[in-house]
Amino acid sequence: CPECGVNLTERQCPQCKAQNPPRTKFCSNCGTALE
Repeated sequence: CPECGVNLTERQCPQCKAQNPPRTKFCSNCGTALE
């Protein structure tokens, strides 16, 4: 968000390449920790 600085982009899992919602800590598909 340009106003508050929160990252609103989806996060891609480095393991399975699944797209996850912003601020997700673990992949919803395989459970890998997202950095």
